[in-house]
Amino acid sequence: MRLLAGLSHSDVFAGGVSKIEASGDLLAIAVRGPGAGEGIHLIDVGNPSAPNLRSTLPERAEDMILQGNFLFVPNKDGLRVCDVSEPADAVVVGSIVEFDFFASSVAVDGANAFLIGEEKLMTIEGLPGICEPLCGNNQREYPEACDDGNRDDGDDCSADCSSDG
Repeated sequence: MRLLAGLSHSDVFAGGVSKIEASGDLLAIAVRGPGAGEGIHLIDVGNPSAPNLRSTLPERAEDMILQGNFLFVPNKDGLRVCDVSEPADAVVVGSIVEFDFFASSVAVDGANAFLIGEEKLMTIEGLPGICEPLCGNNQREYPEACDDGNRDDGDDCSADCSSDG
């Protein structure tokens, strides 16, 4: 074993690392604040002797799971799912929000996610919103403005979940 290279950005890691995940040539490193370094840093390690910081997601995370091209991040709002297939252009592709607790840890098994926090366990079956939000399922997912459980106009939410009715 030998040290090939180091990535020393004192401003990046200054807050302290809370979690590191790897998938293929990508590392995801969750850094606690305060400061400019807080967030999830996506690092290309395709060339191990020259790791390359590709982008930083402005997510505060104590835990996360990197599975294939998707990053699952529990937070105070629920579960956020990011597509990291292009690390320099990582995007949020789904959010499951409005939990009645702060989700602090996540595990993913196939199409299901398990979140824990405040002595509660929540199971999310089918991981809605990974490819696109499922309007009409009564779960507000990014980028929906609302979701009242149906696809009808003239009620609390528009048929395409883009605005309150």
